[in-house]
Amino acid sequence: MELYYINQGSLFKLITTKPRNTPIGIAVMQSGALVYTDYSDTYRTVNIVKNEKIEEMISLQNWKPLVVCSTSSGDLLVIMFSVNGNHSKVVHYSGPTEKQTIQFNENGKPLYAAQLRL
Repeated sequence: MELYYINQGSLFKLITTKPRNTPIGIAVMQSGALVYTDYSDTYRTVNIVKNEKIEEMISLQNWKPLVVCSTSSGDLLVIMFSVNGNHSKVVHYSGPTEKQTIQFNENGKPLYAAQLRL
C-alpha cells in the first residue's frame, strides 16, 4: 500500500502487506494506526499496522471482511459478506472483541440484500 501526502501528491510511506494479502477496506484509527481488510479466501482478516509491523487483529471463518471504518471512540465497524456472497452484515468491534452485529430486522428479515461476487 502506498500512502501519499494529500496536498503534495508525494509518497509518504510504502507498506508491504503479507504475501497474498488483498487489502480492500482501509481506515486510520484515532491512534494513527492503519487498519485494512483482507477478503481473500486464504486469510479473511482485519489487520492493523503499528510501527510498520502488520498484526492480525480479527480472523474470520465464514465471512469475508470488505469495508472497515474507525469510530470516534476508536472502535471498528466492519461490513462483511458470507463466503458464498449471499449474506451481509455489519459488525461493531472493540479491538478483536465483537460488540454488536447488525444483520436482521425485528422480523428476522435481512437488512442488507446486496450480493457480492468478488
